[in-house]
Amino acid sequence: VIAFQAPTAGNNYTWYRKYADGWVEQGGRKSVTGYGQTSNATITLPIEMADTNFFGQAIILGIGENIGVGQEIAILSSTQISLRINYGSSLTRTMSWEVKGMAA
Repeated sequence: VIAFQAPTAGNNYTWYRKYADGWVEQGGRKSVTGYGQTSNATITLPIEMADTNFFGQAIILGIGENIGVGQEIAILSSTQISLRINYGSSLTRTMSWEVKGMAA
């Protein structure tokens, strides 16, 4: 590991690990509000990826009231992703996201 950031409340629980061979794993948390079906929250990645050929995933945190709530992640560029929740009325949820692949 040649670069590292631990998740803390001060950095919005954003973390990363960059390895000597260029591989990077990074993630964090983001509050997303959905209203009238969809809402997007754009995240700028702390470490730029080599291109858009990287893996991304996101989940809604918590238990209980998440039935019927859809979640998506979109890779927008080598520096940004977008999170989305789908729900028929106003709803705010915290999502946890992670991407991994080769860094720029």
